[in-house]
Amino acid sequence: MSPRTWKITLACGALLLVMAVTVFSYLRAASVLLASIKAQDPTGLTKLVEAPVKTRDVELVSRGEHIAARIYQPSRKEPLAAVLLVHGIHPRGIDEPRFVSFAMAMARVGNVVMTPSLPELASLEATPSTIARIAAAASALCAESKRDVIVIGISVGGGLSLLAAARQHGQTPIARVVTVGAHDNLVRIAQHYAGITATDISGRKSTIKPHPYGIQVMIYAHADHVFNAEDFPIARKALALYLSEHYREAVREARKLSQEGQALMNAVFRDPTGPIVAARLRDAIEQVQGALHAVSPDGKLNSLQIPVMLLHGQTDPVIPATELSWLEHEIPRGLVEAALVTPVLTHADFPEGVGTLDYLRILHFASQMLDPP
Repeated sequence: MSPRTWKITLACGALLLVMAVTVFSYLRAASVLLASIKAQDPTGLTKLVEAPVKTRDVELVSRGEHIAARIYQPSRKEPLAAVLLVHGIHPRGIDEPRFVSFAMAMARVGNVVMTPSLPELASLEATPSTIARIAAAASALCAESKRDVIVIGISVGGGLSLLAAARQHGQTPIARVVTVGAHDNLVRIAQHYAGITATDISGRKSTIKPHPYGIQVMIYAHADHVFNAEDFPIARKALALYLSEHYREAVREARKLSQEGQALMNAVFRDPTGPIVAARLRDAIEQVQGALHAVSPDGKLNSLQIPVMLLHGQTDPVIPATELSWLEHEIPRGLVEAALVTPVLTHADFPEGVGTLDYLRILHFASQMLDPP
């Protein structure tokens, strides 16, 4: 065989290898995306990249932190990547059904996945201690899997994951952060909830009305600045019940409030986007700006040295999509691997009636996300 023939043969082989790797990557992405929207693959091709998954609950100690977590272990001998999946503010934490489904989907395509229990976020608050807990969980997963970690942070968990990565100053264990609906500045989001419309970095205003859930969570977290001192403990309990979907119990608890407190709580339950709640929330924001800034990436990502991918739902009513532009500006130049605002997502849901091209864009994003950094 002539030298030219050898070169052509090698080039063809290399091209076929690249194509095979690309197809493998896209099939894995398709498997995760189909699971997320609860759809079946009519072709059956995604079965080629899927493996059975076993789960186990563990308690690990890392960086002085005791980390309760769930590990999703694929059956393949060598996992393709180690993924730390960080949930957002939700009372069900790592047991929230959509979150469990996503973790299973990520493990099914060959990743070892850890979902750390984050008590503060499950208690509907974000605190600086959550950032340290995420960093400790990443270290624990790195030790468990013997590989660097991809962190995927959902909602507020995304912003906190960026802060955890920035604190490692380019060292291991976090090798990439992927955010889904993350925040940059919680003060700006709180003001959005209080009727001061959020804008992107160029000044364009969000056109999406805030979701009642986001407003109610913000009021719960700072109820001591929204309700008077006498009503505060009862208001917190009533809101906790309401946000856990125990609506009747919440209403019964709210009847124990003062007359003024009952009127305010009725507005929080029934008209959280209205003027009564907005006025109280604006007053509270003035008093809690420091606490909100402490858990916001805004101004704290200069030491970040790892690649980042940013994904946000175009119609996200909890954290407006305008936040993505601020995060893109905050992250040091050259580190944003991909940034996508998509109609395929709202906050954590997948609406119907989305065009094929938009699904292709998010499929490409997911294929990049799943590739080891």
